[in-house]
Amino acid sequence: MSLILAFDTSTKGCSAALFDQEHCVAHKQIIEDGFVHAEQLHLLIESLFEHTRYDFSTIDAFAVGAGPGSYTGLRIGASAAKGYAFALEKPLIALDSLELLAESVGFQIKDLELEETLIFSAIDARRQEVYARIQSGKGQLIMPSQLLLLEDFNTQAMLSAHKTIYVIGDASDKLNLFFSDYVDSYDFRFIHTFPNALHMGGLALNRFRSQDFVSTEYFEPNYLKEVHITPPKTG
Repeated sequence: MSLILAFDTSTKGCSAALFDQEHCVAHKQIIEDGFVHAEQLHLLIESLFEHTRYDFSTIDAFAVGAGPGSYTGLRIGASAAKGYAFALEKPLIALDSLELLAESVGFQIKDLELEETLIFSAIDARRQEVYARIQSGKGQLIMPSQLLLLEDFNTQAMLSAHKTIYVIGDASDKLNLFFSDYVDSYDFRFIHTFPNALHMGGLALNRFRSQDFVSTEYFEPNYLKEVHITPPKTG
């Protein structure tokens, strides 16, 4: 048995799930504009055990959404994950939050569409930037997670070999406007959603089996974007 507690706080969505192997035995998600993850995450996690036969002592590993995303949200998730893993002396697994978005849409793609499908995962990074990752319907990584300035994106080159493009994440509305010149030529499917721990099971289990863990002491989220903190005005 591999019991994994997974959670993601990289965006306005705060979610947690408990997996026995790949089977999700409990899941909770809240979406808040005010980033109340610091108050809600631990309550969310505790609620997972209320109607199951498991408790913290039975957990084999922890998995956390490692970003990119909100600086505040990522710090909250990383601190909680490191605290749990250290206290219980269990391994820590870090998963790309953009890959979680791709994982959530993968089951919707029919086998016959895999070759011609593109999955564009995107989290809003403000202004004309998005955190983006692109893979094929078969899971082949085409563009690794990066901070993308939309005006620098070569849309035609990226889309030319595909017919159906899933654009998934909280930046889908922004990208709907950006791709407006191409919607008549391709089958775009825009899905506004957030990374969700519900879709971490398979990825986390693969990392657990291969012992692909991160250091509990030195793990840092994948921010991708430099944080600028404006000092308070004086006088």
